[in-house]
Amino acid sequence: MREEGLENRILRHKICAEALYMAFEETGLKIVADKKLRSNTVIVPYLPPNIDGDRFKEILKINYRVAVAGGVGKLKGKTFRIGSMGVVSKPEILKTVEGVLGSLLKLGYNPNLGLEEIRLKVEEVFSKVKLPKISLE
Repeated sequence: MREEGLENRILRHKICAEALYMAFEETGLKIVADKKLRSNTVIVPYLPPNIDGDRFKEILKINYRVAVAGGVGKLKGKTFRIGSMGVVSKPEILKTVEGVLGSLLKLGYNPNLGLEEIRLKVEEVFSKVKLPKISLE
């Protein structure tokens, strides 16, 4: 925290969240929260119709080593939750996006954009801000 500074840490979480929101929306996933009310720490997209949430989480964890939480309450089985706070930066965001998209593809989802196009858009989000180089380990 001392190395990064509070403002930069908050900015990093904001940029990570923006990249995830953009990537998911560009692939055709809907986000639960209205744009004006979105969190910078937890992103909650709806699963596409006919995608089994438990199977999605299983493929994501086994094949991509990315863990997400399922929806709760009325959103159970309809959404998944991703944290974007803590030890998270561009490499983790790219890995998460690749895993989510790859897992959905394995389950028959047809995204609006492919992984390479999304990867470039994620890179673009991060290029807009100069974050200090820090060790996130």
